[in-house]
Parts: sequence; structure tokens; C-alpha cells
Amino acid sequence: MTPIDFEIKKNSDATRSVFVNDEVVSDGLLQLKDYRGSALLKKSDESGEALESAKFNVQRAELNSDDYSDYGDQDSYVTANDGELKLSDLPPGKYKVKESQAPENYYLNSKEFTFVIDAVSTGDQAPATVELNNGDALIDYQGSARFKKVDGQDYLTNQKETPLSGAKFQLYDAEGKTSIGDEVTTGSDGYLVFDNLKPGTTYAFKETKAPSGYLKNDQLVRFTTPVTNNQGESAVSIESGGDQKLVVDEKTPFKNYKERVHFRKEDEAGRPLADAKYQLSKQDDSNEWEPVTDLGKGAGSDGLFTSDKLDGSVNAFELSPGKYKFVEKTAPSGYLLNTKEIPFTVEDQEEGEPQVLEIPISGDANVNYQGSAVLYKEAEDKEDTTFNKLEDAAFDVYTDSATPEKVTEKNLTSDSDGNVTATGLAPGNYYFQEVSNGNRYLVNTQKIKFTIPTTASGKPETVTTNADGKLSLRNYLGTVELTKVDVNEQPLENAEFTVFDSSEKEVGKGNSNQEGKVTINKLAPGDYTMKETKAPDGYLLNDQTVTFTIPESAEGQPQKVVIPDSFKDYKGAVKLIKTDANDQPLENAVFELLDSDDQQVGGTAISNENGEVVFDNLTPGNYTFKEVKAPDDYVKNTTLVPVTVPETANGQPEVVTVKDHFVNYQGTAELTKTDGEGNALQGAAFKVVRTDGSDVEGKTATSNEKGLVQVTGLAPGSYRFVETAAPDDNYVMTSEALDFTIPTETEGQPAIVAVSDNVPNYRGTIRVHKVGNDLNDDSKMVDLAGAEFTLYRNEGFSDTNPTKVVSDSKGNVAFKDLAPGTYYVKETKAPNGYLVNTFPMTFVIPDRVPETMPMTDGQNHENRIEDGSYVVDAGDFQNARKNIELKKTDGEKDGNLDLTKVAFSLYFDDGTTTGKLVKEKLQPETDGTIDLSNLALEDGSYKLIETQTSENYVLSSQPIYFVVENTQAKGISLNIANYQAVITGKKVGDGKGLAGAEYQLFKANNLDKPLETTDQKGTKQTILKSDSKGVFYAKGLSVGEYVLKETKAPTGYILDTTTHKFTIYPQNGKPAVRDLGEFENYQGRVRLTKVDAANESNQLSNAEFQLLDENQNVLQENLKTGSDGRLTVTHLAPGTYFFKETKAPSGYRLSEKQLAFTVEASHAGKPVQIEVTAKNDRMPNKSNHPKQPNKPNTPGWWHYPKTGETKGPILLIVGALLVLAVIGIGYYRKRN
Repeated sequence: MTPIDFEIKKNSDATRSVFVNDEVVSDGLLQLKDYRGSALLKKSDESGEALESAKFNVQRAELNSDDYSDYGDQDSYVTANDGELKLSDLPPGKYKVKESQAPENYYLNSKEFTFVIDAVSTGDQAPATVELNNGDALIDYQGSARFKKVDGQDYLTNQKETPLSGAKFQLYDAEGKTSIGDEVTTGSDGYLVFDNLKPGTTYAFKETKAPSGYLKNDQLVRFTTPVTNNQGESAVSIESGGDQKLVVDEKTPFKNYKERVHFRKEDEAGRPLADAKYQLSKQDDSNEWEPVTDLGKGAGSDGLFTSDKLDGSVNAFELSPGKYKFVEKTAPSGYLLNTKEIPFTVEDQEEGEPQVLEIPISGDANVNYQGSAVLYKEAEDKEDTTFNKLEDAAFDVYTDSATPEKVTEKNLTSDSDGNVTATGLAPGNYYFQEVSNGNRYLVNTQKIKFTIPTTASGKPETVTTNADGKLSLRNYLGTVELTKVDVNEQPLENAEFTVFDSSEKEVGKGNSNQEGKVTINKLAPGDYTMKETKAPDGYLLNDQTVTFTIPESAEGQPQKVVIPDSFKDYKGAVKLIKTDANDQPLENAVFELLDSDDQQVGGTAISNENGEVVFDNLTPGNYTFKEVKAPDDYVKNTTLVPVTVPETANGQPEVVTVKDHFVNYQGTAELTKTDGEGNALQGAAFKVVRTDGSDVEGKTATSNEKGLVQVTGLAPGSYRFVETAAPDDNYVMTSEALDFTIPTETEGQPAIVAVSDNVPNYRGTIRVHKVGNDLNDDSKMVDLAGAEFTLYRNEGFSDTNPTKVVSDSKGNVAFKDLAPGTYYVKETKAPNGYLVNTFPMTFVIPDRVPETMPMTDGQNHENRIEDGSYVVDAGDFQNARKNIELKKTDGEKDGNLDLTKVAFSLYFDDGTTTGKLVKEKLQPETDGTIDLSNLALEDGSYKLIETQTSENYVLSSQPIYFVVENTQAKGISLNIANYQAVITGKKVGDGKGLAGAEYQLFKANNLDKPLETTDQKGTKQTILKSDSKGVFYAKGLSVGEYVLKETKAPTGYILDTTTHKFTIYPQNGKPAVRDLGEFENYQGRVRLTKVDAANESNQLSNAEFQLLDENQNVLQENLKTGSDGRLTVTHLAPGTYFFKETKAPSGYRLSEKQLAFTVEASHAGKPVQIEVTAKNDRMPNKSNHPKQPNKPNTPGWWHYPKTGETKGPILLIVGALLVLAVIGIGYYRKRN
């Protein structure tokens, strides 16, 4: 700032003026000029061309401050078309200038300039313009990109960058279509550089010429230059030239390769083959093939390429472009050499890193095959002299060497065309050897030789010939020859012989010729018997059996089998050995022997101390042992045991003994013990008792780790399993009826009687339901959470560490997994807003499940099985918060509850388990309300229990808990309803509902007076009747024990006199309908057994009967006894019946006696089967006359017919003569 010197002087007219340099200043005004500063920056590219549109940021700070901030309009700081940025009108201060946006296609130059505009200028003139960058232009650059060219194989295998020079590249736009600039060539360092690249632009480049000896890499490589102008963290700026211009410097080299090739050596099935050796050759410029033996290219030390042991691959490396071929020189072991060549071409370029060239294989050039051979199998025709193809003959193949080795893992089999095909054969000499043909023909042991060649062009032909011609082998049948002679060794002609195979099937016949020779052919290998079936005229038949064998094999055509002569006859005997299951002999078993017509032969036989049962003096034929009585305590075995006395014997015959011992068994029964969740339970003890409750000595068992309880050695009879101890006494034992029966007889070994696969024991659960009136609405009863209950085992509640449970959101309290025993539960903490009630509850978890479930126990708790646990449920436990309001109501819509019959007992918690009785008979008012105000109750916890109610109503089992506080009874608002109990049941027979059954219901202590109840329509009844579905119903039962008696059975059924007991327990709320289940009625069943009157153990089959009612009406006909002499009739109504025989068994007289039996009108439970025995006498034998069959219902000529019988022929003749006589007399009288 320049100072102005001035003076004040007096003018001549005595006025004053301002003078500067002795000159008057007009108007006395002094002028002092202020100037602002300016700055200039030039902008150009690398070649010096001015750059317009470069934007700059200008910041200013006061001279005495470094607090810079943007100055002026930033958008206005832009270089003009001459490249100049002119900053003017700059007030004094400190400034910073920096490029903020480069011109398009240029990188930002981030160099910053600072300058100062002083506050004082010298002289009365503007300060000079500040030239930034010393007046030089600020240059903006374009970028460069650099890449490196290396040997790809070195890089991959050795991580070595071997630079490649002489590769040429062309730069393109991003699409790779438009070229940019000239080609670039890599130098000795392998680098190629592209210049003049724009920011944020994608380029592409591609190799146009490969380095010498390498494949050209046709890969199009794209790259993108970084952005500038502070457009992100990756933005780039360039302040100077040189390496700073290198915006892309790719570290991953660009690679060139030589070719790698591959093909897979495999067998016919496509499996890889190892150790095949190939010669690789390359075609030179003169079309000659030069071997490639370089180890670096994959060849072995022998100059050959070998297939890999794992995958069969053949590989070659570092192959330059050209034509090649592989030729196999050594085949894999066991295979034929394949002479086909494998040609391929290595092209001169690849895109990027070349994949291994998978050599295209023409056909099967890469496949090695194993040899095959086919032999034709034929066999002698069984009818004539021809030969036919043979199927299913088995062969092995061996090496034809000094020590032959079998090469087939399993037999080869001839197919339907007779061909035997051997495959998988290595080159060499072999032979086929037959091993079997299903025993249809003699195995021909000739060796059929053949050779597999060492080489083949592709797949070899199957070998079908050898030096002798076609590979073939014949099979033959055998021949037997016998000479028939007389006692003087002279030949006999016309004796017929029959040959039987091992199954006694006739397979051939032959007659002796003049020389006595009997020849029978067409025999397969095996064991045979030969019998004389027709003797020569004048000769006895020789019953002796001749055995012989046709051998299994022969080399070529077999020789005849020549057998000698042989020669007799007796009666037979049979024997059976009787044992128990441990193979110990059993005596006193009674048997009979039946012939092939099921007729008894002789009497019975009893097993001796050695268990032997013997029948002798038997003619040849088939017989059956039949057990008629088992030894004591054993199950009779109804299996029929066949035995045969042979037609012939060689000398004195031996006793025919049944091969297998005949066993009597004792019974076995088992069950599976489980816990409530069905898991096997170990350690539960059981005993077996008879139906009268007495123990079966020694028959106890304990469940094993699988829960199995098994008892063996039981005699026939009815039993029951009874559980005597739960595992560790920690479970509630079952009361389930575990009845079972060991049958008196079975066929063979009796099955194990499986009584049940799920006999559960339970752990106990105690439940309490916590309720109270809603805190906000006394009319609502709600579940209460947060109440604490404590479980005690000690009557004095002094357990050291008692279990505590808090009620959940639904008010439920459950103590689980408890052993049988007595427990005590007390509320020890009430929910917020409620009074605690300390009155104890007693719970008893029993040792055994009661027979009737669910039930109410002596503590009025419901007992039930639920979720696999024995649950004792106390129901609701109320908490108090208001004055108690209780009212007794009738739960039935049309009920007749007499409130005068209702009474309650009131108990006070005095610290004992039962509490102190305060009031024994507390009755409701006439309106049902229960008034506690006049009892002068002391403070404490109370329990109110209903002890009496109106007749025909069920006592409520729900205690009412309340608290007296300050002489006020506080509890809940509750209507205590009583209901009538309902029972129902169903009458069934033969699996269906039965209508018309009638029952009466009694109190258990008064069986003389039937109870009056109501039916489903509300009608009073003393008789319960089953409807069309068999259902009966009764309502109006109170708590107590009852008896149900059937008084009338459904039509056609037996009255069941069984009394059915049940109990009605006190109930919490409305009781569920008590379903008593199904009650079955039965009909009669009778079994008739037909026996020989002289020997009742001889039961007779094929006797026929009629069934008659008591009025002699025929109800059923053609009832026939079976092979066991029995017939059974079922579904008989009560009444008297008769069996009438209409046809006697063969050889027996018809019985004219009717057999009466009665089906009783009533019975307790299922009636036993009625047994009837019918006896027949044998017809007398008439000597020297053939036996005549019985003719039932055909009377002889000597008696008058009975009603319904066929008239005899003599009576018919006599009647006819009488009629003719009467007619004659009448005619004579008329004439006279």
C-alpha cells in the first residue's frame, strides 16, 4: 500500500483546501487505489499441444493462516482452448491450485501449486501476474500397458519365467475387431508395451506371430486401464513421464507352449491297460518317418512310450507342430499285439494354454484284445444213432504245456446251439477239457487243442479249428451187458430185464438172446439197478437185484459195463425210535401201523425203555407209523411217519428202521417285557401257574436284556404267566391276564407259544392341576402358573432333599419316573396374588396295575395308564384369593339330584398327612350353596371332600382346597356338579353283533334285586337288551361295585352264566361312558370219533352219518369221518340231537344205533366240545370167497322192510303174485 502525503492550506478567500504536491484537490477528496492479484497456468499434452477443458481446484487461506478452503466458483476454473488457466481478481492471501479433472482421454496430473498475493503493492499500479510452474506448461499424459511373454512349460512345471523374444502382438478395441496402432514385438526380456492408452478403457490384444518353435497362442486377452479424476480408490494420476505412465503392468506372464498329446490304452470292455509299448514317429519334410525317442518328450530309456499302470494313458510332451503316428511294439501281458497305427497332427496354434491333445482314435486302434475260441458240443441221440447239439455241458480251458494250468475261473457252458465259447485268452497254446454235462452223458475226457495267435489288426477272429479240423467234441451214453444162464451155466433166451435209475425210474429194457446176452444201452452216468421182470418159460423169477454203475467219464467212446449174474424172498419188519427233544429214549408211547389204505395192521406197539417201537411179519408195501398216545407230560406228535417194506431182498432182510428218531416235545412259552415306552426291560421275574392258581414247580424265568421271558419243558395244559417282581422293584407290575395253552398234540415240533410281545411295566407319575379364579375376572377359572409343589417320601415331610416342581403355563404339575410307593405332595409356594394352601395330598403308586383301569383309588385320585406311565392324577388344586363361593349343582339335564343326600367332610391341615377332621357331615343349603361362615374356622389350610351324594349319582372325586385368613374363608367360585354314570357293552357271536340278548344289573352286595336304570331314550329299565348291532346301554349308576348277569341268550345261542363284575369310581367332572367291552355267546360243537368195536384205538375213516334233531328231522347229511376217524359239527343251537350212520366203513357192519347228545342251554363262558364215540363191528370173513363190499341201507331178502327202506325183490314177487291171485278170483266169480 502506497501512502499519500497531503496538506491543508488557507485560500485567499480565507477558505481552506486540500493540497497534494501543492495542487488543490477538487472537493477535497483524496483518491487511494486498491488492486487485486492474478495468476496464470498453462496446460499441454506430452507433445506440447495445448489442452483445453482441464478443470482445477483453487483454495485460499488468509495470510496469517493455513486454514484453506475452496475459493470462488470452482466450475469456472477451466483451461481455455489455448490451454491457459487465468486466475484474476484475487484478494491478498495464500493460494493452492491443483488439477481436479483432466481433459478427456488424459490422466490427471496431481501436482499442486502454491502462491501468495501480497496485501501491499509497490507504486500506484496493479501487481504482476503470478506464473505458475515457472511459466512451463503442466503436462497431462496418456497411459502405457506392459506384458511379458514366457515359455509356458517352464512356468507351469518349474515356476520359472523364461522370456521369449520375437513374438508379435496387435492391439484392438474391447471387441477385438478394430486394430489400434502398429504391431508390437517382444524384446529379449520378453516384454511388450502398448502406449497412448486412455483412462478407464478396455482394450484387447492378440498374438500374431509365435516365437520360433512354439505354438501361437490364439487367446484374445483383454485389459482395462485404470480411471483417473479421483473417481475411486483405484483412480490414477500421472505427475511426470517415464515409468509413471505405466498404468498397467501385468505380473502374470503370457505363455507359449509346445503340444502335449494323450490317448488311452484299453481292453475290449474299456478297462485301462498298462505296459503297452509304442514307437512314436514324426513325418519330416521329405515325408519320411523319424522315430521320436527323446526322454524329455516322454519316451522311456528304450525309446518307446509305455501306457500308464493306473489309467492306461500313453503321453507325449513338447511336440512341435507336424504329423505323427504311434505304432504298438509290445502288447500288454495276456493280450494280442494290435498292428493298427494311431496317426495324429499337432496344429500350429492354440487359444491360451493348450489342453492335452486327446488323440482321435479310429475304430479300435487303441484296443488290445484277448483271444477267443469256440468248440462245438454234440451228443448221442437217445432214440437213434445220430448226434445232436448239446446245451449246458461244462468245460475248463488249460494251457497246453508241460505243466498245464487252468485259465478259466469258472466253467464254460455250451449254449443252445452247442457252442462253448472261451474268451479272455492270451496268445498261446490251449486245450478244452470237459468237466460235466449234468450227468446226462459220460464226460468225454479228450483234450481238444487250439492256438491263440500273437498279433491281430484290431479285433482277432474267434478260433474254431485246429490241425484236425473243426473244434468239436462228442458225448456218448453207456451200455450194460449181462449173461443169463441156467444152473448148468447154459445160456437162456427170452429172459426180460429192466434197468432202474437211482430214483427207481425205469430207464431201459432188454431180452436175452440165444447166447444169453442181455444188452441195454442209452444209459446216462450213474448208479443203476437191474431186475429180472420176466423169466424165461419154465423158470422162476429171480428177485435178486443187480447193481451197476455207468462211469461219469471216458476218453472217446466208452466200453460196455459187463456185470455178473446174481439170485431170493422173506417177510419184513419195521422199527421206529421214540425220543424226547434231547434225543433221549422215551418209553410207553403207543403206536399203531397203518397200511397204504390207512387200515390198521395188527394191534398196537408200545415203545420200550430204549424208545423202540417194532412191528414185524409184514408183507412188502408202504406203511405209516401213527402215534395214538404220547408218554405222560409230553405233546402227542401227530406227524405220520412213512416206512416201506421192500418188494425184494438179498437174502434175509434187515429190519427197516426209520432214519430219523420220532420226537415227543414239551411246550415252550414266552413273552416280551417292556417299559411303558415299549423298550425292552431286563430283570422282571415271572412264574408259571396252573388255571387253579397253583405254581408249576421249577417254571420261573427272568427277562433278559431283550426283555424276553421264556419257560420250557411244559406238559400239555392251560397256564398263566404271573409277574412276581419288577426290575429292581422300581416299576409298577402288570396285572394283564397272560394265559396260554400248551396243546395236547401237534404235527412235529410245537411252535413256541408267544403270549405277548409287549407286557409293559410302568414308572409312576404324580399329577396335579393348579387352578384359581382370574385376578381380573372372578367369574373365570384359569390355569395358574408359578405354584411350587414339593414331593416327600417321609410322613413327617422331613426329606433331606425333596423334589420341587413349579406349575407350567397350563397349571400342570408332574412328578415323573417314580417307583411304587407312598408319596406326599404339598404346595410350598403360591402364584403371585394367591394364598398358599399347605394341605398335603397323599399319593400311592401301587406295586401292580389294578385289573380295572382307569380307576379311582382310596385317595380319590384317578389312576390311569398314559404316555407309557402309570399316572396318579389328583385333579384340580385351587388357590385362594377371594371369599370362597361354592355351590352344589345337578350335572344332568333332566336329573333329580336330592341335595339332602349330599354331604361333605371338612379337614384342617394340622401338619399330618391326612389332616384333622373339622366337620364330618357338611350339607349344602336348599339352593345348593355351601356356607362355611358359621363354622368359626381358625386360620389355616383346608380341604373339603364330598362323601355322600344322591342315589344314582356319581360321587365327585375333586377335593376343594381353600384358606382361612383373618377368619375369612378364601378360595374360589365353583359349581360342584354330580353326574350319573353310564355303561355300555356289546353282545357278539362268530365275530358279529347279536341282537336279543337280555341282561340284569345288580349291586355286588345285593344279587337278589335288579337295579332300575334308564336306556338311551331316558326310559326306565330293569332289563338291558342288545340292539341290532349287539349294543346294550344303562344310565343312572352311582359309585360302587356291580354285577352284570345275562338272563336271556340271543336266539340259537347258549346262555352265558358268567357274572361280569365292574366298579364305578368317584369322578372329577362328568364321567366318561364305561365301556364294558364285548360279551360273546357260543353255539354248540360236537366231534364224533368212529372206532373198531374190538380195538378202540383203531379209528375208522369213510363212515357217513346224518344229523337229526329231537323230532328226527334230518338237519345235515353226508357227514363223513376223515383219515383220523373223526367228523366235527359246529354252530348248534341248544337242544338234543342224534347221529345216524348211513354208510359203514369198508369191511364193517352198519350200526343201527342212533347216538344222542345234548347242547346245554347255558354254560359259563365257552362250552367244551361234546365228544361222541361210534363203534362198528367187523364183518366176518367168508373163506375161499372174495370179499364183498358193504351195502349200507340194503336189507337182505329175509326180513320185512322198515319205513323208508328199499323193498326186497322176494317181497315184490310175492306181492305181485297176490295181486294176480285176487284178480283171477274176481274174474272167476264174475264168470260164474
